[in-house]
Amino acid sequence: MSVVLEFKPPARPKPARRGKKIWRHPTKEYVRAEAEYEIAKDGAPNVYTSYLMLHGVYPSPQQATAMGLRLGRRVRADDGQHYPPKSKAEKLHDKKVRERQKEAARIYDGVLRVQSAIQYVASIQAAPEEIAAYLSQERPALGDSDAIERNLDVAIDRLQRFAAVWRAKHPIKLDV
Repeated sequence: MSVVLEFKPPARPKPARRGKKIWRHPTKEYVRAEAEYEIAKDGAPNVYTSYLMLHGVYPSPQQATAMGLRLGRRVRADDGQHYPPKSKAEKLHDKKVRERQKEAARIYDGVLRVQSAIQYVASIQAAPEEIAAYLSQERPALGDSDAIERNLDVAIDRLQRFAAVWRAKHPIKLDV
């Protein structure tokens, strides 16, 4: 009786999703160095750092979840993710923080643009009539005259509104 052995090649790992980092298992030296850093930062070893020092590898997701719950924070598991996973409330909080940061960045960008515009316009030495005459000669290398016409009224309106608000909050003091 002959036995037929069937060879099956190992299954190929699924490719990582687009934009997701591929987890590479670090060396034992790296894991232990991370544990030493954590101990120095916290001031004393804990369950997680003791595990890293003893085994030289990250814990499994189940072990990481238990350790994270005990420590009250997230810890890295051997699959490269942090456990325990974030709750819906934590994800919602993170989303709100990102939205506030995005709004603050949008306002800061506006502040920088207004400062630059005012400084550049104030530093122009040529007369406005000369600049307008020069630009009206249809010089394509200098800019798009259609864009100037489209945006000029909006720019003037916004600068006037900015000036009114600025002067209301910062009145000019006259020395008598």
